[in-house]
Amino acid sequence: MLGCGKESNGCREHICMDCGQDVRRIVFSCKSGFCLSCAKKYADDFVSQVSRMLHPGVIYRHIVLTIPKQLRIVFYRHRHDGSLLSMFMNVGHECLEDVVSTVKRLLLKIECIVVVQTHGRSGRYNPHLHIIMTNGGIDTGSERWVDLGYFNYEIIHKKWQYHLFGTLKFFRRLKKID
Repeated sequence: MLGCGKESNGCREHICMDCGQDVRRIVFSCKSGFCLSCAKKYADDFVSQVSRMLHPGVIYRHIVLTIPKQLRIVFYRHRHDGSLLSMFMNVGHECLEDVVSTVKRLLLKIECIVVVQTHGRSGRYNPHLHIIMTNGGIDTGSERWVDLGYFNYEIIHKKWQYHLFGTLKFFRRLKKID
């Protein structure tokens, strides 16, 4: 990974068949998911897969929900317990449905794709959620689509704190941990 894209780790040459003068060198990559340049291919493939699932004509938002630095240790201690990350993903969806319903003062159901990422760009342990959500939802009463429009970031911030701490409190009681 440290030598990714360096000629000393190998390359191949392509020579122009017409003139024989033009030589192109293509260096080998490590193809690791941990390498920032190679991981871009994985990310592009993921975006391609997700884009096939999205509905044409619907506007989507990308939202990132993080946890405070002080709580990362709780997630790290239970990193092999899939139930905590599963709860983490579920609470992200519940939080955004709560936000949308609060903003529009209607009980709305949203559609979203939630992806948990456990490490940040620096490689340090930093669990966070990437959520692609619809820019609106279905009103459960009238079963019609309601566009979301603009809303204040502070609403997401406060709702996320409430939902995250509630989930961690529940997890703590469930696992009987300190």
